[in-house]
Amino acid sequence: MSIFFRGLGAQSGLRRGTRRRRRQFYPPFLFSLIFATAAGCSSNPVADPTEVAPTVSHVHALVTNPADGSLLAGTHQGVFKIKDGRATLIGKSRQDTMGLAVLGPDRFYASGHPEAGADSPPHLGLIVSADGAKTWKTSSLAGQADFHSLVPTSDGVYGFNSVRSMLMYSRDGKEWADLFEGGIYDVAADPHDPRHLLLTTEEGVKDYRRGSEPVLRAGTSGIALLKWADRRTVVGLTAGGEVLVSTDIGRTWSKVGSVSGDIEALGTSAKGWQVATANGIFESTNKGKTWHSILKLP
Repeated sequence: MSIFFRGLGAQSGLRRGTRRRRRQFYPPFLFSLIFATAAGCSSNPVADPTEVAPTVSHVHALVTNPADGSLLAGTHQGVFKIKDGRATLIGKSRQDTMGLAVLGPDRFYASGHPEAGADSPPHLGLIVSADGAKTWKTSSLAGQADFHSLVPTSDGVYGFNSVRSMLMYSRDGKEWADLFEGGIYDVAADPHDPRHLLLTTEEGVKDYRRGSEPVLRAGTSGIALLKWADRRTVVGLTAGGEVLVSTDIGRTWSKVGSVSGDIEALGTSAKGWQVATANGIFESTNKGKTWHSILKLP
């Protein structure tokens, strides 16, 4: 089994250079698996952007656009809309979209790397779109940050900068403060309290309040990706594809189902929960009990 996690520092081709590779966080139990998958990434640009639409690979993020309820996938080749079993590239940009987050209807934050051959720094920093991910503008930290996790809240945005293995916070998306350094897979913000986060790490889920030290939650080893599904429910996804749910802010977890295939990304929306694996994108409309395919990958 090989696993490609957007939050684990998976590389988009080896052209990024030794400095970036040296700073990545590879937990022992996934070390060999990440390298097996990273070797399959390609940095070669595609002549016609429409050619990549049917062949999505390496999904790094899944989000839902509040403007129309559409599912968007941030991938190695750009941002795609997933609808009726098809993937359509949005806009013309084929940037390596490592982090993707919703700000509001048709408004998004993203991060990652420019498409191959672009005359720009190797890290996008924080970029923003106000037209449904068709076009992007730099907000901050161009050349300095590759945010693998981006989490907007009511009072700012959190981002895990893989270049420095640093959790960071910004009130306006322009000026950033360092919170703490360490290996993080994923970040989720408490909808009740924007100062409260859940983090997934090598040891398990950690409870974090801005300005304090993270506290490990017992019995959470193996949870790699997580999302707040609603104001009471947190969804977790293990490296082995088990779907777990917590209704007490991450203190205890119960298995509700499982997804087969090497996991890549997790998303939640009012319509349902979504998981991307190496085999495709799957959705559950019964809170994780069963899953059906909404996009098959070759």
